[in-house]
Amino acid sequence: MAFQVSPGVNVSEIDLTGAVVAASTSIGGTVMPSRWGPANTVQTIATEEEMLATFGKPNTSVATYWFSAASFLNYAGNLKVTRTVNSTAMNASSGTTEVLIKNRDVYNDTYNTDFGGSESSSYGLWVARYAGDLGDSLKVSLCAADRERLTLTGTGVYDHTGGASEKLLTQTSGKLLEELMLGDVLSMSVTPATKFMVTSVTATTTALLAGGSADIASSTVTRLKRSNFAEPEANMLGTVAITANSMTVTGTTTFLMFK
Repeated sequence: MAFQVSPGVNVSEIDLTGAVVAASTSIGGTVMPSRWGPANTVQTIATEEEMLATFGKPNTSVATYWFSAASFLNYAGNLKVTRTVNSTAMNASSGTTEVLIKNRDVYNDTYNTDFGGSESSSYGLWVARYAGDLGDSLKVSLCAADRERLTLTGTGVYDHTGGASEKLLTQTSGKLLEELMLGDVLSMSVTPATKFMVTSVTATTTALLAGGSADIASSTVTRLKRSNFAEPEANMLGTVAITANSMTVTGTTTFLMFK
């Protein structure tokens, strides 16, 4: 800018700096009891969409915290967020024992054998990644090409008495929640050999079966090898006949061993 102090004299101000001044930025932090996400660890969130993906949708209990953080992200893109959980929060699991795994570091240090942790069978095969009731809505489905042959832990007692079509298997020192799933084919080491289909796994030591005809006092129980895409005839109960584009299933117990 130039202006005259007196006639014939100009004063000029010239900026000789070569850098462009960056726009001012804001960094914020908040602690909130969200419904989902890692707990007791700081997460850097840049957008409201990222916060939604990380900590889930708010409900009435956490709306005040959630929308306060969202308002900050409307004009700044660097928010440090830490989720808190109370002492009753748990991760949903497929086992009978509850567990709280607050974040990935806790999982690695405590349960992941690749990072110094140790496995535990108390929680079943599956545990939700984060604590919260949203984990109760998760469903896991497997479609492996093959399921290997396995001798089950402990010995089995098969109770065929009563009128129910599904009979009870009691496995001493069993790990049935880990070793069995719906549709598995079992064989018990009796004469003659008897085969069963698993219709329900109710606990670590009990399951419901279909296919037997008499009580079995004590026996080794073997889970037969199977495929989810093709099943041998030996793993079927009953017989199937196809005539004129129709299918008829006959036999004492009309269960097929397909999942």
